[in-house]
Amino acid sequence: ALKDARSTYVAHLADDDIWLPNHLSELELLLKSCDFGNLLQADVHPSGRIKLRTGSLGDPATRDRMLKEKWNLFGPSAAGYRLDAYRALPLGWSPAPEDIWTDLHMWRKFLSCDGITAGTRYSVQCIKITDSRRREMTLEARFEETKSLVEKYASPQAQQEFQTICFEMV
Repeated sequence: ALKDARSTYVAHLADDDIWLPNHLSELELLLKSCDFGNLLQADVHPSGRIKLRTGSLGDPATRDRMLKEKWNLFGPSAAGYRLDAYRALPLGWSPAPEDIWTDLHMWRKFLSCDGITAGTRYSVQCIKITDSRRREMTLEARFEETKSLVEKYASPQAQQEFQTICFEMV
């Protein structure tokens, strides 16, 4: 798909994540100033527990940690990149070693490539469902779990309340 893409930006959405309505516009604001980056990701458990992943790709220690440890600040749904930056990589998406997550393997390519800039925008527009039982759930059950969260955060007021809760964690 990326070989034939003609867009300026690339963003991914995993099946267990939800984008809030301003996700792509916020990502575009970020990618006007860097080649690769992320918005903040909020992990939401079905019990209602929320954990905001904070950190910044502008911080050398964060980049170094992602390059050297099995640690990821964000998943694919909170990330974006410029298509021209992706095409400048020596190797794009490819199978990851067994001990590294596929998305972290890809992020490391961006972070280790000279000339590619990285950044983080402190905007919460991505909800990651963190139910450890999802792998064993049927597709229908996964759909219902996702649907219930989409419905919960459908209104602008609910989205604003969610974002307020997240930023109170910072």
